Amino acid sequence: NLREIEIPDSIQEISETAFENCMHLKGITIVTYDKTEKRNRLLSDLFSSSVNYEKKYPQITDKKFIYIPKDKNGLDASFINICNSEFSWKRYDSLFMNRISAFSKVKIALFRLGEPTELSEDAKNMYESYLNANCIEFIEHYVKTDNLEILMKFGNLGLINCYNINDLIITAQITGSNNALLYLVSYKYKKLNDQM
Repeated sequence: NLREIEIPDSIQEISETAFENCMHLKGITIVTYDKTEKRNRLLSDLFSSSVNYEKKYPQITDKKFIYIPKDKNGLDASFINICNSEFSWKRYDSLFMNRISAFSKVKIALFRLGEPTELSEDAKNMYESYLNANCIEFIEHYVKTDNLEILMKFGNLGLINCYNINDLIITAQITGSNNALLYLVSYKYKKLNDQM
């Protein structure tokens, strides 16, 4: 039932099986603390008789959510492994070519294009090419499954357009995907009206 987790920088290693069977977890948040601030506070604690809450806990300097695709056992082990040492978005992006499911690749591409921290031009092109080549099939799937969260990501990237919107609306009507239908009709009239 684990849905979200924050990993402090005091954690040195995460086992590949740490999140086995955690099928509701979308990823992890890595938290980095200000080490200088932490050291100063520890020193001040030594000389202070009354230690307050702020002195005991260092300042958070960075929080980054990392989407990690799932395999049949839970979060993908290769993506967990890159969080064990110094995490880098370059290493994260390099894993896209690994053998992971097509649906995972779509979610990774949507995540990175929506959160483009340190996203190189090559990685951006790789993600955009993958989505452009496969978007119709995947958007239809998320319409049929009434997955509004993912549909909105496609919409934010402009992958729902005047060429596919009418077919997607019909698909939503046929499958009874009410959330998708409301979103698509609203999207059509708010964003695509001038183009049609």
